[in-house]
Amino acid sequence: MLVISEQDARALVSVEDAIAVVEKSFAAMARGFARNYPVVRELVGYQDAVYGVKTGCDTSAPLLGLKAGGYWPHNLAKGLTNHQSSTVLFDPETGRASALVSANYLTGVRTGAASAIATKYLSRPDSSVLGIIGTGVQSAYQLRATLAVRPVRTVYAWDPSPENLVTFGRTVAELGLAYAPQTDCQAVAANADILITVTPSQRALVEKSWVRPGTHISAMGADTKGK
Repeated sequence: MLVISEQDARALVSVEDAIAVVEKSFAAMARGFARNYPVVRELVGYQDAVYGVKTGCDTSAPLLGLKAGGYWPHNLAKGLTNHQSSTVLFDPETGRASALVSANYLTGVRTGAASAIATKYLSRPDSSVLGIIGTGVQSAYQLRATLAVRPVRTVYAWDPSPENLVTFGRTVAELGLAYAPQTDCQAVAANADILITVTPSQRALVEKSWVRPGTHISAMGADTKGK
């Protein structure tokens, strides 16, 4: 069995690679060659964790596999990220396990790629101002993926945690972009050409009246019922 570490995954798959293969996968799904199977998502009853299994197959590749993992909210105190994922691939010819892949980075870059594909086809080509609501770990993936498809020059951002805003600001600065952290969501939404929400919030954070006509929105945090 092939084993791919986090370090290997980062070295092997770029943001641009992820965008290309995720777009190919979406097209395969639209043509009926690929499908996702029902998702398992449950409370563990230990460490306040949420555990899930996501599976699927693409017969045009062909690829068959699953991703298992979830959210362990106390991991940061242990020096680990709260989201943990591992992927197992199977030989579609025989069903035998063929690879074990550490998938924390790949989950992040895949989520960024999905957003970037929507941005690529639905936002204005000259969009240069990115607004991000929620600046946790996933926000850096969203930023880098958006930069791969649009000429972003300025980033507005909001997060309930000032520390998150500062950390995200370092990433923005490293990429040579102007950074405008905000104390409320309205300023972010009102200035954005592209607005990305990356938060598990159970309440609305953006009002329709704040958003300018023509703004593209990717609601990446709203991935389960109630968010």
